[in-house]
Amino acid sequence: MAVRRGDDFGAWHFPCSDPIDFFSRAELDGYACGKPWVTWGRSTEALVTTAPSCYIFSCGYLNGVLSRNGHRPFTELRRQGREVESARGQFVARAEVGRITPGRSEGSPWQLELEELRGRGLYREMPSISGLPGRLIAVEGRQVLNFSSNNYLGLAGHPAVIETGAEYIRRYGAGSTASRLIAGNHEAYRALESFIADWKGTEAALVFGSGYHANLGILSSLTDDRDLIISDELNHASIIDGCRLSRSSVKVYPHLDLNHLEKLLRLNGFRRKVVVTESVFSMEGDRAPLKEISALCESWGAFLMVDEAHATGVIGPRGQGLAAEMDICPDIQMGTLGKAVGVAGAYVAGTRQLIDLLINRARSLVFTTAAPPGTIGSAMAALRIIASDEGDALRANLRANTNTFRRLMQSCLGHSGPAGHIVPFRIGDSDATMRISRQCFTRGVFVHGIRYPSVPEGAARLRFALTSLHTSEDLQVAVSILADVLRDESGPQKP
Repeated sequence: MAVRRGDDFGAWHFPCSDPIDFFSRAELDGYACGKPWVTWGRSTEALVTTAPSCYIFSCGYLNGVLSRNGHRPFTELRRQGREVESARGQFVARAEVGRITPGRSEGSPWQLELEELRGRGLYREMPSISGLPGRLIAVEGRQVLNFSSNNYLGLAGHPAVIETGAEYIRRYGAGSTASRLIAGNHEAYRALESFIADWKGTEAALVFGSGYHANLGILSSLTDDRDLIISDELNHASIIDGCRLSRSSVKVYPHLDLNHLEKLLRLNGFRRKVVVTESVFSMEGDRAPLKEISALCESWGAFLMVDEAHATGVIGPRGQGLAAEMDICPDIQMGTLGKAVGVAGAYVAGTRQLIDLLINRARSLVFTTAAPPGTIGSAMAALRIIASDEGDALRANLRANTNTFRRLMQSCLGHSGPAGHIVPFRIGDSDATMRISRQCFTRGVFVHGIRYPSVPEGAARLRFALTSLHTSEDLQVAVSILADVLRDESGPQKP
């Protein structure tokens, strides 16, 4: 089977009608003279280069084809009698002149998928963090301004929160030792849940190990294949996965589109309908119109579940969340203890019957060891601060920082984002986003790049997370550095 060298492009060309000649994307990028693949051809599941007659298959797609046809993945390439490596030095293919044959797989099968992620600009690594969390953070051994933390009120490093956690460890031990339904339901848990219920104004509350555990447990426990879940398209991954596990019919409405939501609420033939939304959206920073959504749910007999992860502690009277600020009481109220609360875990608040059903059915509660006592003690201390005058002062300072940052972004960059503590700065391209994030870091500002699948493809952005600890000077420095980096970048355009 002929494989010809393209003099004009400097890559291996494949006839469009004959997609049997195999090269991986990484290998062909090595020959592409600085012009690698640029688009994804959905109809053929092939990567199409800037040369219109040339198909370049991705590593994952290609080796999937080989596997389905009983062949081993190829790993080596020989051209004109000499071996050459790909641009990344990870994959090599073996070929005679004019034909390519599968070779013996010499690497881990996971490496193919890792290479695919790298090629799409989606490969992730965990940064090394050290020291106490605050407005400054030590990343990879370097102290920088921290705009990547959800520690909105600065409570993760609050002396009372730390000391209470230590006290609970001394009193109750380092671990809970069992599930809540066996030997892990110690008195500290019961006290925390009682406090949360009083604070939220509900009959009862239940603590989970994380927000992810909570959303999976809630949705998979309360609904099944007889039910309908209606979800905002930008809801968090934990909500999406909870919908999947529930086996319910799931309908997704465009972000904040109340007209579309009402159309879906009109659907019949279900035992129960549940509308689920975040109150403050984690990647957009905007707010759901909860009062209007609540009214629609009441009109059409649907239950309302609100995820207050990024509103808990920050918004509403005594930090109760956006629902309290809007003076509504959703049927299912979920919030986290790992963001503004500054610790870890999550809660759901509602009626006694709701909580009892979750205790009996939520697998993410029943089949996991309860959170350690130190976490429970720290969460209790943080919530007491949030509900106090000190909490009011922290929220006032956060609001002031939010207003200042918004003015600076508008005046320096022409950016008019949401008026909140989460400020997305859209760039679009994943590689460009991460490059700009790294440049900000080298100049002293840690603002992380957010890419697919956290946001839709083509919607990558920097996500600035503001806290009550930031100073006016911190905010000015961050915006100034971002402006300098963008000025040095020729590609990205200002939103």
